[in-house]
Amino acid sequence: TLPLLWASPALAKEKYQRVVAPEHVIDGLRKVAIIESGDGWNHYFRDAISRDLRSQIGRADGVPEADAGLKTGIVDFALVKGSATPGGEEVRKLAAGSAAQAVLSVTATGKETAYETYTEDRTAVTYENGEKKERKYTVSCARRDAEAGWTAALYLGSDGSEVMHTSGSGTLSSRDCDEEGDDPLKILTADEMIANVLEGGSKTLVIKFSPYWSLIKVAFAKDKAVSDAVEVADKSGDWATAVEMAQNLLVDDAFNAPAIYLIGFALEMNGRSEEAAILYKFAARMKDDVLYQQAVVRARARAAELVTLERAYGIKPKRAEFSGVEAVLERARRAADIPVAGVPAEIKGTRNKRIPVFRDSDPASDVILMVPGDTEVRRISESKGMVQIQLPDGQQGWVTSDLVK
Repeated sequence: TLPLLWASPALAKEKYQRVVAPEHVIDGLRKVAIIESGDGWNHYFRDAISRDLRSQIGRADGVPEADAGLKTGIVDFALVKGSATPGGEEVRKLAAGSAAQAVLSVTATGKETAYETYTEDRTAVTYENGEKKERKYTVSCARRDAEAGWTAALYLGSDGSEVMHTSGSGTLSSRDCDEEGDDPLKILTADEMIANVLEGGSKTLVIKFSPYWSLIKVAFAKDKAVSDAVEVADKSGDWATAVEMAQNLLVDDAFNAPAIYLIGFALEMNGRSEEAAILYKFAARMKDDVLYQQAVVRARARAAELVTLERAYGIKPKRAEFSGVEAVLERARRAADIPVAGVPAEIKGTRNKRIPVFRDSDPASDVILMVPGDTEVRRISESKGMVQIQLPDGQQGWVTSDLVK
């Protein structure tokens, strides 16, 4: 079982890493056979692709595990001799002979497109005894442009069918001038620029069919208590303690959206994206904020990706268990089943002030709970100085009208 999400040391900077399903999914993909055809830039591009397949999700030979991420070894490669445009039967033979599930054919080109030398007139400014002096001089300059392009086709090893055909290109320019006293002109060679373009092309290509690490920025609400919990997880990776701290906040403040969001994020970081989406949606009912709305979309997309990654590549997330989380989830599920009523409103006051919510429109009726000021609610109706509200968890009650805005 592989942990799918890995807490980055930069979590305090609101980042985390995840494995992403590629654009073209091939079930059971463990090895890709790269056809060894052509020469020159074809060979360079092919070698760059093989390096990326090894290192895309952490399997980089000779690179320490701490630097490379998780050494999952999901997709490897093999070099095979074959045609640049193989037929179905050739693809099947190449795949079978190398125990590969897919065959990749690539071509690459590159050339220098421009080179020129020229001069530029410049002015040097100095100060002597407070007097400004200018001196005119001329420098020698050079500029070189280059372009590169690549085309790739990916074939399914089982039946030889083409599952992907893509191409790309790029240009680079290198320019330098020889200032007085500096070293001679330093500009990249055409080969260096072409190699840079193809290196970027290889990464673009590999992530189309191989799972890959992605670094995603995640925002947290600016809440001091929640920030303390995030710091605990950041420094030690102790999500259980962070979740416990967030749950403690909910004891006195049942509608603390940042705390609910943090618990959801802990679930998402530990392979429980579908449940995280439930808590994010609950947080969004507590606080209508784009932070929580975007988190719902993200977690739902992650849940779908987890299914794809497990089915196609055998990557199964490490599902963590946290004490007390089920009760929070059940509360969120119940809220989701209750339709939102009324119009948006808000309880007056600050979070450290508690407002009584009565069962009926009679202020002498039972108090069903105390809610913090600044809680977002829904205004349903009014009666004799009392306002009927719906709370974020779906409960309904009454508060005095002067406490609702």
